[in-house]
Amino acid sequence: MALLVAAAVMVGMLVWSSAPWWAAVLAGTVTGPLLVAAAAGVRSLVEHLVRRASLEAD
Repeated sequence: MALLVAAAVMVGMLVWSSAPWWAAVLAGTVTGPLLVAAAAGVRSLVEHLVRRASLEAD
């Protein structure tokens, strides 16, 4: 999913933006890892909160 979004950002910048081509490549390269890192962080936070809630319920 992150790769698809990164590719869409890159193509969108190349087609509809007046930014230079290297800015589109840079944005596409940075977008994928940022989305993966954000998703991993959210997942870790949710797992932590669920685990903590189950411990407090006991």
